[in-house]
Amino acid sequence: MRYRVLHGFWMLCSVLLAGCAAIERAPLTPTQLQQDALQSRETYQRTQADLMASLVKRVQLRGDHTLDILLLSGGGQNGAYGIGFLRGWRARQDAPMPAFDLVTGISTGALQAPFALLGTETALDDAGALYRDAVDHFLPGFDWLFWLNRTGGILDTETYNRTIADVINPAMIAALKAEFAQGRGLAIGTTDFDMGIGRIWNMADVLNAEAGSQRARSVLIASSAIPGIFPPVLIDGHVHADGGVVSNVLIEPDRLGYQLLAKGLRAAGIEQPVTVRLWVIMNQWNFPKPVSSNPASVSEMSRRSSLLLFWTQQPQILQHLQDQARAVNAEFPGLRVEVHATAIPSELANEPGADKLFDKGWMDRMQTLGYNRAQSTRQWDEFAPVYARPAAIQSPTIQDMGLQNTDWKLLSIDGQPARVQDNVREPHLVFHAGGKLTGSDGCNRLMGGYTTHNDQLALTPLATTRMACPDLGGSDAALTRALGSVNRWQIKDTILELFHDQTLRVQFQATALK
Repeated sequence: MRYRVLHGFWMLCSVLLAGCAAIERAPLTPTQLQQDALQSRETYQRTQADLMASLVKRVQLRGDHTLDILLLSGGGQNGAYGIGFLRGWRARQDAPMPAFDLVTGISTGALQAPFALLGTETALDDAGALYRDAVDHFLPGFDWLFWLNRTGGILDTETYNRTIADVINPAMIAALKAEFAQGRGLAIGTTDFDMGIGRIWNMADVLNAEAGSQRARSVLIASSAIPGIFPPVLIDGHVHADGGVVSNVLIEPDRLGYQLLAKGLRAAGIEQPVTVRLWVIMNQWNFPKPVSSNPASVSEMSRRSSLLLFWTQQPQILQHLQDQARAVNAEFPGLRVEVHATAIPSELANEPGADKLFDKGWMDRMQTLGYNRAQSTRQWDEFAPVYARPAAIQSPTIQDMGLQNTDWKLLSIDGQPARVQDNVREPHLVFHAGGKLTGSDGCNRLMGGYTTHNDQLALTPLATTRMACPDLGGSDAALTRALGSVNRWQIKDTILELFHDQTLRVQFQATALK
């Protein structure tokens, strides 16, 4: 009996493990590690030379002596901010988003990077849909047998990996190769856990290699593989995972890169100075949230130290970029470097959903915030040192920049489409700077006030005129009642949604910017 029970148990384990993808690799010998270390230096130098040669080609093709380089950081679910920002930037009529000559990405930024390089409205909308649908459709689930499967992670990433394969499809690959042929570049960063260094992948070379499409997918999956949570990826016999372990931003050009770029420009006979514009999107906040630490707790002090080791790296990365720009400007007369960066305001780190691995409501909010931030007059941040917390960005910059001075036309009340009659003023609202609210219920004018704090909205009781109005079927009174209950708001692209707690009450469409 005991034998049959044990035999049945091991048979069950065999069935469960039959489809598992345990990561197995023979340990690397000291000699192999030494040889691979030498190879890694040669690979790094070759990658820098190839990327900089492509930038020289871009200068020749553009003819305006300018290079635009986009650096996309890691940040998990906060990548929704970066995609929202790119979509909002792309939609600007003034100061539009440039066609980037080189895009680099780490972790969630690596997933955004191919879409950003293509830069079309369709490509960015597709990326936005990936983040909007992430929680419902393709996020990894918990692997309850991780202790048996031995994949190096605790999540089952089969659905996630399949989504990456669907994204890096033949059409996407063909579009990327067309951009590569014009000298535009795409670089992705991973961490080589065996070598203890970062690895820069020139995706033009990756896609041109044997089984290039599968190799490209492996690089993207590895770059976004959070250690200990997502399984790592074996590439060329080495263990690769989240590029953010080494640096949360893949900085290109680096010191060697600028040397090669300056040399290449001189060799090409380009004598007029070239402006290199670095655009940095930090898919996160740059400072950890303040907490009251318990100095008597060993575990709490250790945990806080680990978090600070990561978070304090972020402002230092931006400071390094500034310092490097000044050094390049002084050392290479043919180059002039500018640095522009945007990040999620650090005060939002305390908001509900911010500390989740993946939260749909938070991701929707971040995409809206990014879009509105890019549409505002304050797209780019001031740099703050690691020794002083940045000043809080006031509400008009975080939220009201998309809310204010827009003519919001009524779309629906409690899910029912707005009724508009001929020769009658359309119901609408305008949130003016300074807290003044005006509008119309479809006949009478509305007047009142409002205040906001992040996504919270409070309206004062609305005053109305007393005009003789045609029968509007009660929609005018319904609008006034609904507005009296709202306490939260969000903007999705050009749609303003007003809520009472979690219940959507009223929707408006942006029709004109004043």
